[in-house]
Amino acid sequence: MSDDGTRNADGAAVADEEARERARASRRPDFWEALYLRAETGWDLGGPTPVLRAALDTGLLGEPGRIVVPGAGRGYDAVLLAERGFAVTAVDFSASAVAHLQGEAAARGLEMDVRQQDVFALEEEPAGCMDACFEYTCFVAIDPALRERYAALLTHLVRPGGRLLFLAFPLGKESPGPPHGLTLEELEGLFGEAWRWVIDTEAPASVEARRPMERLVLLERRAGA
Repeated sequence: MSDDGTRNADGAAVADEEARERARASRRPDFWEALYLRAETGWDLGGPTPVLRAALDTGLLGEPGRIVVPGAGRGYDAVLLAERGFAVTAVDFSASAVAHLQGEAAARGLEMDVRQQDVFALEEEPAGCMDACFEYTCFVAIDPALRERYAALLTHLVRPGGRLLFLAFPLGKESPGPPHGLTLEELEGLFGEAWRWVIDTEAPASVEARRPMERLVLLERRAGA
């Protein structure tokens, strides 16, 4: 191999290790808290995603019930769900993000179960304790090595017949994360057995910058799976 080839190979190996280390670091709350404190929060839209608002307006989540929002961040989507009558459990790693959400809920007089913890702490909750889940960017925030465990967690939490509204973003992203890229084929592999695929469509009212890389997927929990 030429010197250039050796340098390129070495550089790629270093980049791969740095990406793996960043993924491992994302398992710690201080990683996320630091991003919030440095305002490195590109996932934060400053308000609820228009896709969720459109989904609620068309009844995709059914009648309001118990819903979990993992990786809720500052909680704009969780607040919208609570305002629409859902009993919301919102979870995030970042203390400052959770404090913001708690403040917004209090200011609006909303009763919400807001927790500053690892989403995997929800594995201790009773099976089928939720009627629905809203997933947006938590799947792509966690270490990809934990995705199978995360899919099992959502399957554990949502009752048979319950719904998972999954905004798949960023589709096809190849650069290191978080956010880590995902594919619809990966989602089918992780959720296909225990969930029925109801809708897979372009996300209505998607933020323009995200539109080419975002799809709305609605899944229904199978009984007995």
